[in-house]
Amino acid sequence: MTVELGLWSLFVGFRRLYLIFIRVVGWLVLLARRDASKEVEILVLRHEVAVLRRQVAVSAAGLGRPRHPGRTYPASSALASSASDRDAGHAAGLAPPTGQAALD
Repeated sequence: MTVELGLWSLFVGFRRLYLIFIRVVGWLVLLARRDASKEVEILVLRHEVAVLRRQVAVSAAGLGRPRHPGRTYPASSALASSASDRDAGHAAGLAPPTGQAALD
């Protein structure tokens, strides 16, 4: 037990030294870079953030489908309400309710 604990603490110590070394080397690389490359990286990161914001806005608006505010969708709401009554984990939950025609 003591030997395993000693090996584990040795491993944790080396890992900590490795992570500190990697962080310091990363900082030194940043210091050596030119301002132009830093500006390019900032522009790329801003573009990535803008793309992610658009994706979040589209998914929050309804999975990317264009919706019209004044228009109702009775078929989709009826299917959603009937599907919520059944268990979606079973094949019977995916089948149409009794008395209704099967969907193509």
